[in-house]
Amino acid sequence: MSLKAIKSIDYVVLACRDIARARDFYSRILGFDVTYERDDWVKFNAGPISLALRPETGPFDGRTVSGPALQLAFEVAYSDIDRCFEELKAHGVSIIERPTNQVWGHRTLFFLDSEGNVLEVYANTE
Repeated sequence: MSLKAIKSIDYVVLACRDIARARDFYSRILGFDVTYERDDWVKFNAGPISLALRPETGPFDGRTVSGPALQLAFEVAYSDIDRCFEELKAHGVSIIERPTNQVWGHRTLFFLDSEGNVLEVYANTE
């Protein structure tokens, strides 16, 4: 199915200048529960869509992307990731990072929308 398999937003990522300060705000002030955390990533339970925080500038395949403060992530089946990549390439979409198995248990594909926002298609590898 590939790109047609995307039916909803799974989580929203906010780029932050100060992750510790943002973590404190979302956990202590808004009361969101932290569901996953590492030095450069904090993910909260925020209802049906999760909220994640990442550094304002983030590495992707050796390059650094900065600017947009929003990243959208879409979950698909593991078997769809490489097909999504091929479809995006065929449409001339700017790929940030080719399909990659990440240490946190996802296979990811990062690309830019027409406005330069970071979009991610991912699948669980486990």
